[in-house]
Amino acid sequence: MGSIDVQKEEFYRISELATTIFITDKQRSWGNNIDFDEIVSVLESHIKDKQLYALKNSMGGYLAVVASRYFQFNTVVAFVPQYSVSKRIIPTENRWDKYVDEIKSWKTESLEGCFLNNVHYYVFGDYFSKDRLQLALFPEQDNIHKIIIKNSGWSHKVALKLKEIGVLYDCISSCFDQKSANHIKSLIKASSPETIDFA
Repeated sequence: MGSIDVQKEEFYRISELATTIFITDKQRSWGNNIDFDEIVSVLESHIKDKQLYALKNSMGGYLAVVASRYFQFNTVVAFVPQYSVSKRIIPTENRWDKYVDEIKSWKTESLEGCFLNNVHYYVFGDYFSKDRLQLALFPEQDNIHKIIIKNSGWSHKVALKLKEIGVLYDCISSCFDQKSANHIKSLIKASSPETIDFA
């Protein structure tokens, strides 16, 4: 990719469970430079009549939720996703200003209206201040399952920490199987050498 600052693919092991397609927002635009209709047209013959799941981290988690408006996902798994990076919606969010400042036109300014009733969403987060502001804006509804970890010091590295304690892919599989948030929390508690609580 030369000098382009592109996020690398993540969650490679999931390819052992199913055919995996990686979609990259090369400009880190939170989907504002992505033509989802074109992506659907390219992929539709490959995904027809298939069970579809979305999985990603941070900006990718945000995009997985956005993509659920275009693809018929059974489940979306989003680790530390943002609700918005727009200063109009969260004025104090500045972690990604380098990329956000390059967004010229907002097609999707937030996740408002992106959560469909027939999709199960699993949102993993940490209760530290920056992500707490984001998580507070996620709607409360039965098909949005929140696993929000506190007192861990994990910050924005929830997926990495779950991998380190050996439970990441068990959590992902449980999400794909649409297990309860309490079931997933019990997996994390049983595997963690630290004192973990949930918000």
